[in-house]
Amino acid sequence: MMIEELSKELLIQQEGMKQYESYQNKITSVENEIEKLNQEVIALTKALKKEDKDVADLEKGGLHTFYLKIRGTYEKSMNREVLEAAQAKVKLQNKQFELEDAKRQLSLLQEECEKYKDCKEKYQHLYERKLAQLLLEENDAKVEILKLMTSIENSKHCVKELKEAIQAGKTVYYKLQEVEESLDGASSCGTWDILGGGLMADMMKHSHLDEAQSSLNEVQSLMRRFRTELADVDMNLDIHIDTNGFSKFADFFFDGIFADMNMQSRIHEAQDDVTTSLRKVKEVVGHLKVLLEQEENTIRTNENKIIELVNQA
Repeated sequence: MMIEELSKELLIQQEGMKQYESYQNKITSVENEIEKLNQEVIALTKALKKEDKDVADLEKGGLHTFYLKIRGTYEKSMNREVLEAAQAKVKLQNKQFELEDAKRQLSLLQEECEKYKDCKEKYQHLYERKLAQLLLEENDAKVEILKLMTSIENSKHCVKELKEAIQAGKTVYYKLQEVEESLDGASSCGTWDILGGGLMADMMKHSHLDEAQSSLNEVQSLMRRFRTELADVDMNLDIHIDTNGFSKFADFFFDGIFADMNMQSRIHEAQDDVTTSLRKVKEVVGHLKVLLEQEENTIRTNENKIIELVNQA
């Protein structure tokens, strides 16, 4: 098939795709209407049952019926209940008619939509044939298409690297939050220790510090991976958390107000470091997400340019 013939057939399939999308939108609208009508029919059915029950209750008699007859209002009440039941029945029938009409409309739309369901697949097949033919021949579109295809491949590589870097950053962030929680616990126990908590406060404080150190060891490993991923996208991350000052021996065996206060000061310094690290990691991940969105937009833009070039050739 020549390029001219492919172009004509592509236009036909493009129009079919538009028709398919149009019918899909109409189908969605009617389906929503049917859902609403179904709910209304259910509500009206309940209302009719209630009205029918009110009529039946008056007909079978009872204390209420006896009371109405004594007052001389039985006939009036019965007529009112019968009228309300009749009105409820008419409302239900009208709504049921609307529902059935909407279902018929949906069926017709689905039938018409079915005629165009293969247009997208046919268009894609024809598009690929025309693109391949354009790349085989010497023409004005070929050079531009090849440039755009190269750009798309480069952007796809960047997207892959950015996604890996973002995931690595998120992992570091979550682990830093664990460190933060452990240091918060240590800080609370440290305050208790200063106020006279004794050995129990010391033990709980150092338990939290051990947890923080364990999580921090993982953070350092994760941070190295994060830096490696950032190197792939030409970014740097300068983060350092100093925990070498956790002098457990001195704190236990030379326990006193000054030792406790010194330890509390070191904990607060570590907390500040972690808070700063969390902020930096969050900022970097946020920037990576912006870059990712830009690359994905570039891919979509270039793909659309290729489609336009192929359709116009």
